[in-house]
Amino acid sequence: MLSAYAAAAIYDAEAPALAAGEPLMARAARALADAVARQAPPAGRIAVFAGKGNNGADGLYAAAHLAREGRSVTVVTAFGAAADLGVTSAALAAATEAGADVVDSEDDAAVRLAAEGQVWVDALTGIGMRPPARGRLGELLALLTQIRAAAPAARRPLVIAVDIPSGLGADSGAITGPVLPADHTVTFGGFKAAQFLPPAAGLCGQVQVVDIGIGAEFDRQPGAVHRLEEADLRRAWPRPGPSDHKYTRGVVGVVTGSDDYPGAAVLSAHGALRSGPGMVRYTGEVAENVIRAHPEVITQPGRVQAWVVGSGITGRRSSAAPGVETAIGEAMHAGVPIVVDAGALEWVERGTIAGCEATARVVLTPHAGELAALLTRCGVAAEREAIEADPARWAVNAADITGASIVLKGGTTLIAAEGLVFSQADGTPWMATAGSGDVLAGVLGAVLAGWRVQQETGGRSTWPGLPHAIAAGVALHGLAGVVASQGGPTTASEIARAVPAALRTALGPLP
Repeated sequence: MLSAYAAAAIYDAEAPALAAGEPLMARAARALADAVARQAPPAGRIAVFAGKGNNGADGLYAAAHLAREGRSVTVVTAFGAAADLGVTSAALAAATEAGADVVDSEDDAAVRLAAEGQVWVDALTGIGMRPPARGRLGELLALLTQIRAAAPAARRPLVIAVDIPSGLGADSGAITGPVLPADHTVTFGGFKAAQFLPPAAGLCGQVQVVDIGIGAEFDRQPGAVHRLEEADLRRAWPRPGPSDHKYTRGVVGVVTGSDDYPGAAVLSAHGALRSGPGMVRYTGEVAENVIRAHPEVITQPGRVQAWVVGSGITGRRSSAAPGVETAIGEAMHAGVPIVVDAGALEWVERGTIAGCEATARVVLTPHAGELAALLTRCGVAAEREAIEADPARWAVNAADITGASIVLKGGTTLIAAEGLVFSQADGTPWMATAGSGDVLAGVLGAVLAGWRVQQETGGRSTWPGLPHAIAAGVALHGLAGVVASQGGPTTASEIARAVPAALRTALGPLP
């Protein structure tokens, strides 16, 4: 599992090594120079944009390494009116002595000349940045972004950010002012939270974590955001054993679809079936459609270890509403997980679902527009645009307000549950297609049914907790989308059919 950290945790991780006199900056600068050298053409020009503070010093010492190695380096300083430059002063002297050209960012002509370099090293702001960037710094970021955007694609400079793209805050996915987008980010010690959180993560490019000798200290810090990898699925996904039967593998109850949207029932059942449960029970109003597509589905009531409700149901006024209410009641009475999708979100109020106290086992799966409507119903003014601008903050708020787990769907899907935040970016933009969310609901239902069995039996799971199981379902859905897409358009049905292949890829051959 990958973890990304808030700025405070980064400082805490660095503190023991700094107190012991470890040369963290020297290691960071050397690693940065090596990364730039790998990316820059041998005779290419390199522009290093350096601000004051440790981030600027990292860039300046890297500039010194590159200049001593015969590279053409121009340093553009953006120190503002700071009287005491501290560590930055010594780093600037090192770059100058090594032969780097130095110009001041106040000179727009000099900035434009430096910007003709093939590689830009962005060392203007670091993890201590409190956005938005204002004054001359903000103007410089806007100017550089404009220059880069206007350049022909073949001559567009490659931007390598130092630790985090300038203009972003380390702790948030929000973009509140000018930011210089990066093609690559060289970050030190561990991922920063913003590198996992949309929309900021989209401006970081490919992120390379450089070990500067404090990895053990990061292991002691609380991660702000987590991400499961395929290796986590391989280690923790429960596999059936010789003594298993359909009830020990998990039974998923499904109340989805309606006369208006029967396909949602077919797709959610399909997603559940393909994700490895022992049985799927369908008790919604379009059973004939489901059985025609999936004859293995059971339509009689009985034991259920996780429910999926709401996909393709238009809300409380739908003719399918009684079935939704029955399933919610059964889930809450039995304490089993329930995935609440689409129209069933109308049953969610502040802290309750259908009048019952909500817990983390109630898993809500809205997109941004649905979350805005849900929060407004809970008395919190929310607009879709605001949620899309800072989805992680709104997902956490929604979990606090509702008492439920939140799966906020998007290009990067965010999970907020039991005080943890997961960010899964396993899929492809081709998955933004009708019915994909219905399949996800089914996949989650199957994963949570298996998780519930493990809770009942004290059994085979190595998932640390419910949030990890939810993230695993989201990850599997994304991986299935990649398999189905193969780099081109796909459909929800194809995503569901690809789930076993994605699981085989993640786990290795299944018995």
